Amino acid sequence: MAGAAFGAVGACGEAWIRLLFLDIGTKMRVPMAKAFVEIQVISIVLLLLFPAGMIRLCFGRRDWRTFLKLYVMLYLEAFLAGGILEAVRQQVEVQGVPFWAVFFLTAGVFFLIRFFYLFYQDVKEERKYCYPVVLKYGKQKVNAIGYLDTGNQLVRPKDRVPVHVVSEQVWKQLFDGADKEEKIPGEIIPFSTIGNPYGQMEAMQIEEILLKFGYGKKKVLEKPWIARAPFPISRGNRYQILLHGETDPESTMS
Repeated sequence: MAGAAFGAVGACGEAWIRLLFLDIGTKMRVPMAKAFVEIQVISIVLLLLFPAGMIRLCFGRRDWRTFLKLYVMLYLEAFLAGGILEAVRQQVEVQGVPFWAVFFLTAGVFFLIRFFYLFYQDVKEERKYCYPVVLKYGKQKVNAIGYLDTGNQLVRPKDRVPVHVVSEQVWKQLFDGADKEEKIPGEIIPFSTIGNPYGQMEAMQIEEILLKFGYGKKKVLEKPWIARAPFPISRGNRYQILLHGETDPESTMS
């Protein structure tokens, strides 16, 4: 409410200052071109300062990166909403559209922008836990995307060793192309999920999983166990491996 009030006062103040300078320029017989340039410069300065004050009142003190994102988002929403409302105004004048239609259209714009913003936040949060990985088994190497899933607590019953879950595609690429001499017998690991409390997955031990990070950092998981997922790993195949929840990407990186 404070941010909205500040923005409203700023918009009215900017319009008042433009009229005041125009009036002063007319009385002092200042050339119209010069007066117009001066008024435009003052308007631009005010239009840059008032949104900053609105963001400060709404979101408090933030680091400069977050502040810049909020600043750009505010102008983006203003341009989108302004363009839509201008189109609505023209339709109201031409076709006599009722007020309730304008109200619901404006509300729809708000919720649409909010949806895209929340979707962006979800994707950003998900990508923060995604890592390029390379699985190695004999001569076979498979590149994929791994997701650090804190909910994956699957372990091998015999020794409580963590088990990473891979998609059907990764499993086939890794083992179908391996030499028969290299293959070792796997085992069945029980698991439980919502709706499937007595599930079973085929599991195998491979040579290594290489996790890649930014700035050339890497981490090698030696002799890890992987399980073949009987269900889709992710929507849209955004990642193909559910890394065990106890995997610590920040430790012992080379």
